[in-house]
Amino acid sequence: MTACRTRSALGEALGTLLAVLLLSCGNETTTVIEKLQKPPMTLSSPAFKHGSALPELYSNPGWRYGRPTSPPLEWANVPDRTRCFALILFSTDADAAGEYSVYWLALNLPSDTRYLAEGAGARGADAGSGLGSYRGIGKAAGRPHRFVFVLYALDATVDCHYPIRGPAEFEEAAAGHILAKAELACYQPRAPLGVPKMM
Repeated sequence: MTACRTRSALGEALGTLLAVLLLSCGNETTTVIEKLQKPPMTLSSPAFKHGSALPELYSNPGWRYGRPTSPPLEWANVPDRTRCFALILFSTDADAAGEYSVYWLALNLPSDTRYLAEGAGARGADAGSGLGSYRGIGKAAGRPHRFVFVLYALDATVDCHYPIRGPAEFEEAAAGHILAKAELACYQPRAPLGVPKMM
């Protein structure tokens, strides 16, 4: 049973019909819409480049050292009919059950939002439900794991109850309401080789 649901002014019946029509055109509900969106919506950060290591400032320093700082994010080329945004940060390395860990879930960001300042996750970036606080990602002691920030432009608000099992669950719940999707990938910062002894 999904932990998410959408709320649209047009009602559930119309949303269901639209989802069926979109699913009949491709494997993902966003496929057809993204091909029509020119230029595509983009997601970036002034703090790091797509595919690079996330700066250490934004990693999780551990519970003893307080809440981690979320990185600044910005986006552009938003569809005209956007009513709100949703943002998910997840690890692309699934666990044994095939589920993906979610580290940030910000829902129902206002349609005129184009930027999240550094540290926005500490305040709870969403004005709706879900996990608004940024959890941060740990440093990599071995092979760094890949993480992805995913931004969705939606024509309806979405209710989610943490935890969710990654973006697939969100996309299933928001089927027919995703106008555009943008991704920004990063890797864990490496942990130091030696760990000082506790005094």
